[in-house]
Amino acid sequence: MAHGYLIDMDGVIYRGSESIPGAAEFIRHLQTEDIPYLFLTNNSGYMSLDVIVKLRKFHIESSEDHVYTSAMATAEFVHRQRPAGTAFVIGEGGLLKALNDVGYAISSENPDYVIVGEGRVLNFELVERAHRMIARGAKLLSTNSDTWCPTDAGPRPGCGAIVALLESATGEKAYHVGKPNPFMMRAARKRIGLRTDEVTMIGDTMETDIRGATDLGFDSILVLTGSSTRDTLKAYPYTPTRVVESIAELLPPPSNSLVAELAAAFRMRSSADCEKVFRRATIKLNTTNYSRRGRRGLKLSQERCCPAEKQRSRSKLRNSASSVKLIDHTDCTAQTDRAEARRGLVHGGIDAHGLRRDDENSVDLGNYRTGRLVFD
Repeated sequence: MAHGYLIDMDGVIYRGSESIPGAAEFIRHLQTEDIPYLFLTNNSGYMSLDVIVKLRKFHIESSEDHVYTSAMATAEFVHRQRPAGTAFVIGEGGLLKALNDVGYAISSENPDYVIVGEGRVLNFELVERAHRMIARGAKLLSTNSDTWCPTDAGPRPGCGAIVALLESATGEKAYHVGKPNPFMMRAARKRIGLRTDEVTMIGDTMETDIRGATDLGFDSILVLTGSSTRDTLKAYPYTPTRVVESIAELLPPPSNSLVAELAAAFRMRSSADCEKVFRRATIKLNTTNYSRRGRRGLKLSQERCCPAEKQRSRSKLRNSASSVKLIDHTDCTAQTDRAEARRGLVHGGIDAHGLRRDDENSVDLGNYRTGRLVFD
């Protein structure tokens, strides 16, 4: 059965300006396996291109087709309700562009809607003007109901807090389009072309991500790298399908066949081919104990080693070929082949694939459970 993911961003993929370990590997796994996915964010200040550029800082390459923001959902909503209408906006570029893309004009002359989004453009003059427009009949919308947003400097008031001011002043209740509104959740599902029982929402917030999934009948995964803890679950009448410490736990276990595939990669003479297979293998293997021992090559190890493995004298690998030893921990058989590692391994750009360097003598590539590769 087909399956896909709706993925929240802040608290799941990154936290402020810091990446969350395992997030880039998980997205690359989805891309490698052609699993549908969509980044879903309530931040209406971003344009889809802004999101893609930000993801690159965390070693994630994607496309605008994989982004759906609350600004885009709000624009889609008003376009369906009143095509080619007008709106007065308290918000930033992402919301303004989304509205223009559906043919909505930004106007302060008797607009159809007053729309409030995320941003730092609020001042009392804007509130006064919005209040008068609502009094004259404009409908009040917000891109999302979040009352606060996390930042590197600490929390700041969110869209929900700003629109609450107008609700209190005018006596009108805003319609919140973003998560957990079924409108946005359903539109996101349609964008990845799946049925309700084929979709899983991954998020860090019970009020928006998990509630939205629950209301629509999606499976849901709560990650604890954001605003929720296991203790906060007790406060809600609904529960996620699964709770994980981080998105890294969602990576699949490695395949035994990739041991041979990885070894074969280093027997290739083409640097480009070597890098291609090595990249695929590291994505699927979800490695942690793969380290470079100074100039002596690469070693992929387990806690328990085969008796067949012995310490060998190692030649410098900087400017020479390398011996590749593949040990299967099931039957302790080994095969040794000559691999040209000069270009494919040493100069193949391991760090360019987003792998973490622990110190000058090691490169951390993740957790590997099926066997050992020793480059002597």
